[in-house]
Amino acid sequence: MRKPGPASLAFVGVLALAAFLRFEHGSEVARRDVLARIPAGDEHTFDAWAARVAQGRDEAIPYQAPLYPTLVGGLARVSASKPVHERNGVPGLEPEPLAAARLSGALLGLLASLLAARLALLATGDRRAALVAFALCALAKPLVYYEATLLREAAAAALLAALALAYAKARESASATDHAALGLALGLGVVLRENFVLVLAVVLVERTFALVRQTPGRERAGALALLVVGAALPIVHFDAKVWRLGDGVHPLPHWNSGCILYQSNRRDHAALGGYEKAPFVPFANADGEAQGFHSEAERRLGRSLGFHETEAFWRTEALREVAGEPLLFFKRALDRALRSLVPWEEAHQRDPDLDARGSWVLRAPLVGQGALVLLALAGLIFAPFSRRGSGAASGASGERERATRGAVGILLLAWWASFLFAAFTTRYRVAAIPLLAVVAAQGGLALARIVRERRAGPLVALALLAGFLLVFLPWKRAPHDVSNGLRTRALALMEAGEFGAAAADFDEASFLREDRDADLLAHLGEARVRSGAPRLARAAYGRACALAPGESAPLAGLALAELALGRPRAAVSALEAAIARSGGDPGLARTLEIARRRAAAGADASLPAGESDPARATVRARSPD
Repeated sequence: MRKPGPASLAFVGVLALAAFLRFEHGSEVARRDVLARIPAGDEHTFDAWAARVAQGRDEAIPYQAPLYPTLVGGLARVSASKPVHERNGVPGLEPEPLAAARLSGALLGLLASLLAARLALLATGDRRAALVAFALCALAKPLVYYEATLLREAAAAALLAALALAYAKARESASATDHAALGLALGLGVVLRENFVLVLAVVLVERTFALVRQTPGRERAGALALLVVGAALPIVHFDAKVWRLGDGVHPLPHWNSGCILYQSNRRDHAALGGYEKAPFVPFANADGEAQGFHSEAERRLGRSLGFHETEAFWRTEALREVAGEPLLFFKRALDRALRSLVPWEEAHQRDPDLDARGSWVLRAPLVGQGALVLLALAGLIFAPFSRRGSGAASGASGERERATRGAVGILLLAWWASFLFAAFTTRYRVAAIPLLAVVAAQGGLALARIVRERRAGPLVALALLAGFLLVFLPWKRAPHDVSNGLRTRALALMEAGEFGAAAADFDEASFLREDRDADLLAHLGEARVRSGAPRLARAAYGRACALAPGESAPLAGLALAELALGRPRAAVSALEAAIARSGGDPGLARTLEIARRRAAAGADASLPAGESDPARATVRARSPD
């Protein structure tokens, strides 16, 4: 019996370590992370969507690519006897199916790592490269992090790696069957993540030109036809659903592409590469964007619109604004390209730096996104040097290596280009981790060979790269603001009834914003009222009222604090001003009646919790998630 060699033992060791880290991180998330119990942001959107699928009543036209929540809902339906609950009238998955979804994310992350190892072996013919690629991918911190969320990143990483394998096979063989498999992978990608639309276009163009040059007419037509049919198969099901729901026939079943293009490139977008929601979007997740973009398009056009009509409207608006200021668009694209190289993650809804406080796995010295990108850049630089005069493989193995390297390179560039048009350079790049690991492994072996052979040219290139990094990285590593992540977590803590912890997070977030965010201060006031600190709440609400003098919600919250302090006359004054600014909110009017009765009776006790609900609902209406 043949004994396993060092490479095999190392592979098993890395696999065991990667599985252990995922188990530990998943356990800590389930035990400590309030967002695991009460999803927020896009996780909340997918949670409610999957719950509707599990209930068998998903009758909404998809704003985002629909495959992931459909699969999560199907998994919940078969894995739990009671998969769904309702909170505040919104369906959500029970803890068991949520845990199953996160476990499937970990398994998909490991699968992506195994596919990266296979790609590296095909690209180099070297088992050491496969081991390095597997280790880089399996121990990549962003992938480990996002696997434990209710987001699409792990599924997208596994699918992009599988797509690279299918693409390499089709490039090598040019057979119709391989092109059908390639098309199927592309179609699944389009209904999994919107970025795959650009990948689909790039691959279709490349395959068309390659087959025209290399393949006879009948075989070429068959391969191209099966490629298109394979891509259409996963999409048609959801297109038929959109048609059945009355929104017409469209090539793509989701309608957010034009909205996101406008959102990221509008003229009043102050940030360059970062995310900043449009003024008419009520809160920063998919539900808020869908609601805001649809209603604003109808308002501007003065008529009712279908959802894909809304997408077409915003796509036209985006292109008009880009054409009006092409230099601004170029600056934004350049800034996103640079941001894609930075080591840390920008906060949007979840924040990896913040969540690392509750998970020792995220504090461990794993492979960071920036390190992986820089290793891949080195791979792109040094891999060509390694092939010169190094006895590159010939024949069938050489053709396979060239096909695989070409497939990985084309897909990586297409994926990177896809988010130059949208201000999400953090989560979007996670799917490319397996491909980055393959390129980095190639470069690592090449660099080792160059150093061993003491070749001057590549070593000079290495010195130049090191100098570039020394200048570039300190500039891009700006202080990291976790206030958005704190806000998201605090809102979930409020919903969980943990008001003291929520107040602490709101307080820290407000401090990071230098107490200049009226919305944060209003939330802080509410958390302090509900945690039994009305005097501190009054101070927070007072600051919020000063920052947003035209808003009614901070005044409504101030009234609650005054009532809790036994000052009904002050509450009456605040409520009267809030009603005047809100245009006659009926909930505030009911609370005003209660406050007037207390003022007339000279009551000095705090308002019972049930009587404060109308005003609290007004305050909560400002919640971004």
